[in-house]
Amino acid sequence: MVLGNVQQILNHLKVTNLKTFIKRLFFRIGMGKIINYLATGLAAVSLLVGCEDMSQRRINTNSYDLAIVAGDSRPVDDYKRSIAFIFDNSGSMDDWLDSCGMKKLDCAKKSMQDLLVRYDQHQKDYGNLEAALFTFNDNGAEKSVPMRRFNYNLLSKQVANLNAEYDTPLGMTLAAAQRELVLRGHGQRSIIMLTDGANNFGQEPDEIYQKMQVRSGKEKRDTNLYLVAFATDSSNFASLEKMGALVYNPQNGAELSSFLNLATDQIFAEDPSTLDPSIISK
Repeated sequence: MVLGNVQQILNHLKVTNLKTFIKRLFFRIGMGKIINYLATGLAAVSLLVGCEDMSQRRINTNSYDLAIVAGDSRPVDDYKRSIAFIFDNSGSMDDWLDSCGMKKLDCAKKSMQDLLVRYDQHQKDYGNLEAALFTFNDNGAEKSVPMRRFNYNLLSKQVANLNAEYDTPLGMTLAAAQRELVLRGHGQRSIIMLTDGANNFGQEPDEIYQKMQVRSGKEKRDTNLYLVAFATDSSNFASLEKMGALVYNPQNGAELSSFLNLATDQIFAEDPSTLDPSIISK
């Protein structure tokens, strides 16, 4: 049936076969436009079948602002914990760190992987975690793992595959993480940002964090920011600290793991075992 319809169209266009039709199409329209049409069609198909195209994870950050989080946020379940991890994969993370005996990226990966094991055990015990992972790309923020029920295997794999090769768009990525928490998170909101340097691309994190606080005041729902300034000058984040962010300044792998766990202690401060597990939405 479909092939018959195609042949009717070719006959109407006075084209004897599909090969000739394709040649004429390329000549008249051009390769660039055809590729664009194909990309648009594939994106539409992806949306229709409910699949998440990787391109949807690449966030347009040309004019980033907290206006992107305007609109209704999800209802918050105080039993749940919604955590957005921001992991710095900028070029400087490829530097060797004597105190770790390895590159900063590898040292940070090890600490992060150990932390994810703790989160995984907590999830098995209480089932109240959801998490997202944000990193950097050529345009700014990369949503490596969207906000979803905590998935150790997915998060661990994404961290393991990271390479150090980008700028440090801390403000853009902070805004992207906050947006994800507001639009897709269900629980108490926290951001753990692990970075080895100051912002050098896009909006400043101070500007974003200030807007986050204004919105939080209107919602009466805070987002706790834990900033881990790894083997770098923590004075770069003094203004964030004054605004209420908790800033840690580890200089080696052991301190990094300790501070990541300290931040997690505070996120888990209210022992879920004292709450009623029956309220969890599976």
